[in-house]
Amino acid sequence: MLAAGVSFARQFDFSGRVVDGKGNGVAKVVVTNGSEFTVTDDKGAWTLPTDTNTCKFVYISTPSGYCLPRRGAIADFYVGVRTLADNRGKHDFVLQRREKKDDKFYFIAISDPQVKNREQLAKWNKQTIPDLRNTAERLSGEHEVVTMALGDIVWDNMKLFDGYKQSVNSLPVTAFQCIGNHDFDKRYQALNNMPLGTPVYGEMEYHRHFGPVDYSFNIAGVHVVTLKNINYMGNKDYREQITGAQLEWLRRDLSYVPKGSMVILNMHAAAWNVVEAGGNVLNAEQLAEVLKGYRVHVFAGHTHFLQNNIVSDSLYEHNIGAA
Repeated sequence: MLAAGVSFARQFDFSGRVVDGKGNGVAKVVVTNGSEFTVTDDKGAWTLPTDTNTCKFVYISTPSGYCLPRRGAIADFYVGVRTLADNRGKHDFVLQRREKKDDKFYFIAISDPQVKNREQLAKWNKQTIPDLRNTAERLSGEHEVVTMALGDIVWDNMKLFDGYKQSVNSLPVTAFQCIGNHDFDKRYQALNNMPLGTPVYGEMEYHRHFGPVDYSFNIAGVHVVTLKNINYMGNKDYREQITGAQLEWLRRDLSYVPKGSMVILNMHAAAWNVVEAGGNVLNAEQLAEVLKGYRVHVFAGHTHFLQNNIVSDSLYEHNIGAA
């Protein structure tokens, strides 16, 4: 008999394949559940033991030679564990091989839209979206365009996520997102702070709309990572902090990337801001240690102003102003 508050273990062995548009297996694709990792074999097959108390998705790190999967414009590289369980633990990821190799792409960082209500969403649609569309249409004629929303997509109003998605779906881009402190449901703490096995948690609506909060992909030889660095305590209380489990996930993610490669790391809060250092990530030194050996550009928001910082010869941080 279990004591009150103790969850049953929810261990599953999920499996499937990564295939191309013709059904051929794609080898050496990194697959993760936000905790454990595996790599597809020569036939594209993968198997991943997963604890669904703590892991809510299984997802891939798309290789550079394949198009970034998307639904509309929103990146779509994951499957929920509930869907996996309903499908007898099986899922195949489908990738489309790029028709031609391109060693360049355009990266547009967008920070802190913070729409609070329908009126502000209408303003976002009237002012920001046309600017983004004009820029993306011009650039997409040269190279692929990737956008990254660096958090605080909304201001504690989860119902506006749908409106944001609709607006971005009109753009000729692949749109990725990062979670900010205002993107949590303030009624709950972050999943890592809630009781094990909880059915509700702070990132739940963000998860439903955008998928995992820690993920990576590859494009034009660049490894792009997004990492949650808001440790949310509920009711707007939070710490700018990356958990130990997340740092370990990042270390393992980077272990599949050759040293010396360029890495773009996206987070909501800055780590090395020199103007408002009180809002920096608390364990920035540990993060820098994990990033050693790579040529890293960090993109962050949160502060609402622009600032470029040279942290070291191989580590640069770009703090992006609010949209």
